[in-house]
Amino acid sequence: MKKKYIHIRLIVINLLILLEIIIGVSLLILGILKIPYFWLFICLIKIICIVKILTFNNSKNYKIAWILLILLLPLVGLVLFFLTSNRQLSKKYRRRTQEISNAKKPKSNINIQNSENFQWLCDIADTHLYTNTKAKYYSLGEDMWKDMLGDLKKATKFIFIEIFSIEFGEFWNSILAILREKVQNGILVRVIYDDIGCSKTLPENYDKTLKEMGIECIIFSKIKSPSIKDLNNRGHRKMIIIDGIISYTGGINFADEYVNLYKKYGHWKDGGIKLEGNATNELTYLFLKDYEMNKKGMVELFEPYYKYSSLEKEGYMIPFGDGPTPLYQKRVTKTMIINLINHAQKYIYITTPYIMIDNELINALKDASQKGIDIRIIIPHIPDKKLIFKITKSYCSLLMKFGIKIYEYKPGFMHTKAYFSDDIEAVIGTSNLDYRSLIHHFEDNVYFFHHSVIESLKKDFLNTLEKSVYINEITGKKLVLQRLLDYFLRIFASLL
Repeated sequence: MKKKYIHIRLIVINLLILLEIIIGVSLLILGILKIPYFWLFICLIKIICIVKILTFNNSKNYKIAWILLILLLPLVGLVLFFLTSNRQLSKKYRRRTQEISNAKKPKSNINIQNSENFQWLCDIADTHLYTNTKAKYYSLGEDMWKDMLGDLKKATKFIFIEIFSIEFGEFWNSILAILREKVQNGILVRVIYDDIGCSKTLPENYDKTLKEMGIECIIFSKIKSPSIKDLNNRGHRKMIIIDGIISYTGGINFADEYVNLYKKYGHWKDGGIKLEGNATNELTYLFLKDYEMNKKGMVELFEPYYKYSSLEKEGYMIPFGDGPTPLYQKRVTKTMIINLINHAQKYIYITTPYIMIDNELINALKDASQKGIDIRIIIPHIPDKKLIFKITKSYCSLLMKFGIKIYEYKPGFMHTKAYFSDDIEAVIGTSNLDYRSLIHHFEDNVYFFHHSVIESLKKDFLNTLEKSVYINEITGKKLVLQRLLDYFLRIFASLL
């Protein structure tokens, strides 16, 4: 068994959040018992809250869940609403974002003013289109690991790593050994890891350990107070940037199960992308923004870290970030996936560990299926989170009614996040098909258009289908009580 770490700081903060809820509910009960007509005041507050919910710029699912919670559990619902309903980025990060808003952005090698679709994506994601970048798709984490080690060893200027989760083991040790060697040779090394993502896998203040090695380390959104906002808006990006020319991204964290050295949930199926060329500058830009947002002091110049090269055109790609409001005014990844679904003429293939989606995405998939488009989705067979898997299966039951084909990756856990259609368009990166990933987390993805990567992705998908179990309407048939539970889970999924 791998060692699990206990962070006293996070335990205290969770207890404080629980205490806030208990105190809030207790005060409301006390008011009802001691103050005449206090229940009328609570009814008025409920009406005001419901009106406010209806004005939210959120999905219908989110609004319905909150309204039902307030109506069915008025006291608990009201306290939870005031404590958790505002999930925008906290003020301290918004202020810091303003300070780094003038940081110089990388330049593209191509003018896209005549391409409405590309321009639209670049505008909402604050990014650029590239052609002169090589790209390679990895169907397994262990294959990506091998190339990553080779490229890290070649670094001569700097190494930037942003990761959601790190766990001690052969995978992380192999990376760390190279980082330590590079630091000793005078090469700049920076690491960002997420506080919640590493809360059980790293000891408290591991950033100080890395700093003692000479590695500049920042903890993403370190939790210091009982704020639900900080608990929600996590750094889920996974980027390795080498000398500003080579970069890696995808679903792979630094833990042994991701490269199948440790069978935690059967065989771990994960995917990743390597970029070599100017498009890497966009990931460098995302890294530097996250680094500056989570540190104090003067904002460093970004431009010295951008590197430009001349490579032959291989197809179009747009690396882009996504995250909570107000940093991102639109749900970039969700909008891109819907756009991809709407463009499809023949097929839409998806691999994702989770499915928790709103009516907008459901209707897009439903409409595409009713047009006769072949839609296939592969999910895990062995779950990592049982409740989330139940919710995922609930959405699968709904999607199957529209003719969408659902498969489970029989050898184990499917963690690749890929969405592609018609051998033309693809989105690959860190975003799962769930609320938390599409709304709250900081993510990074790469959009490909007419690129050879899509052929590799399709080949891998079809090979994976052969190892997957098809879930048809008979095997997916449920009893009445199970169907009622499914409805309940789907209603409140957006609040998780």
